[in-house]
Amino acid sequence: MLVVDAVSKAYRGEPVLNGVGLQVPRGSIYALVGPNGAGKTTLLRIITGLVRPSCGSVSYAGQDLSRHRIEVLRKVGSLIENPAFYPHLSGVDNLRYIAGLLNIHAHAVSAALAAVGLVQAAQRKVGEYSLGMKQRLGLAMCLLREPEFLILDEPTNGLDPAGIKDLRNILMQLRARGMTVFMTSHLLQEVEALATHMAVMRSGKIVFSGTSAQLQLASLSRLDIDVASEQVDTARGLLTPAYEVGVQAGRLCIHGVDAEKAADINTLLVGAGLRVSGMRIHRPTLEDLFFSLAA
Repeated sequence: MLVVDAVSKAYRGEPVLNGVGLQVPRGSIYALVGPNGAGKTTLLRIITGLVRPSCGSVSYAGQDLSRHRIEVLRKVGSLIENPAFYPHLSGVDNLRYIAGLLNIHAHAVSAALAAVGLVQAAQRKVGEYSLGMKQRLGLAMCLLREPEFLILDEPTNGLDPAGIKDLRNILMQLRARGMTVFMTSHLLQEVEALATHMAVMRSGKIVFSGTSAQLQLASLSRLDIDVASEQVDTARGLLTPAYEVGVQAGRLCIHGVDAEKAADINTLLVGAGLRVSGMRIHRPTLEDLFFSLAA
């Protein structure tokens, strides 16, 4: 759906993006994560046509953004940074005003409000909205054109747990309707619960891209084995021909083993007369992997 090919951007000779490449599959929720200053918002501005790259290209469904800008962006809804509305107008009147500017039929306003769960609050002034409601209204604004592709910059930023849950449910419903979502986030737990695909950006470069499952495989699990202290050297010698065995705090450690191999190792040690008092497989969390990649 979205292809970013070797995109670089520099301001006054200072590189911000360096050869960024991404492929966002149709129907996915793709999360771009990285520390502040990594270049995430600059990339969003480029893929929404707000900023031109120094080199490289962006295409949607095979159409180059630089050559078919108007046609491509008609299929894209985007919300970069905080949405701006007239606080003295109601939610529905804000959307009606925007729909009028874009020459969009009025029925799209009702559909957008329903999609984000703001029908009952539609007549209230936006100045009375909570942060979560304003974020949902911003999302409704993006949906007025019924886009195929949705681009969101830190959509859960500042929301409380209830607001995050509401937004997550909305995005999952939009994906179920066939929409593709590309978002940035620094809330790793939320990314793990929501995204089907993700990329990690560091210093203007993509250091990982793929599915969340592939990211988990990027850092192998570790098996910790507890044996009697006087048997540590014997156990290590027994396992060394087949595995690279380390010792940490009196515990044997083997990287890259799954549950089946762990069972085989246990059988081998017990069969040799060693006392195994505990075995545990440590699987890195998304947060562990993120910091190892983004450091």
